[in-house]
Amino acid sequence: MNNKIKTFFSKVVKQAILYLYLLPILSLGQKVHIEKNEAQFEPQKSHEFYECKESEYFFDEGLAVIKFTDKETLYIENETNTGSSGTHISFKIDKELNVCDLEYYTWDDLEDGSQTEFIVQDYEIKINKNPFKSGINNIKGIYNFKIKSHFIPGEMLLRENLKPKTDIFTYKAIFKCK
Repeated sequence: MNNKIKTFFSKVVKQAILYLYLLPILSLGQKVHIEKNEAQFEPQKSHEFYECKESEYFFDEGLAVIKFTDKETLYIENETNTGSSGTHISFKIDKELNVCDLEYYTWDDLEDGSQTEFIVQDYEIKINKNPFKSGINNIKGIYNFKIKSHFIPGEMLLRENLKPKTDIFTYKAIFKCK
């Protein structure tokens, strides 16, 4: 009986470890929610704002690109570029409103060998209509990402005794296209 209990607990522990490892990966594939309450899609101080617009100015804040890559996939990209730093967010939505290929990263022009890895651990995405039924004209959306960042200092910063650091933060944004 002791061996059966040990085997059972061994399997449970292995499954728990596997689940904890896969949790960030399993969260992808969540569905986008359709939200008719238009007020929440208006710019807010607590959210970054991205808008589809023509811009000849390379360094611009809050640019959005929303397009169909094929009949069954919508691509959404939000970017900022100040000239010295920027943020990139992109994801795809399939015809069943599942999210896939979600990506978040930041960049800067410092060349000290440091790296930051970002993992979107959880998210919620809402849009004002189903783009596969109503098209992308006047589409609006809001998202909240729970992101784990892991900073690895470059050689120069290591000499200054800066240590690797892991943080978890929330990134909130609204996008709009006319």
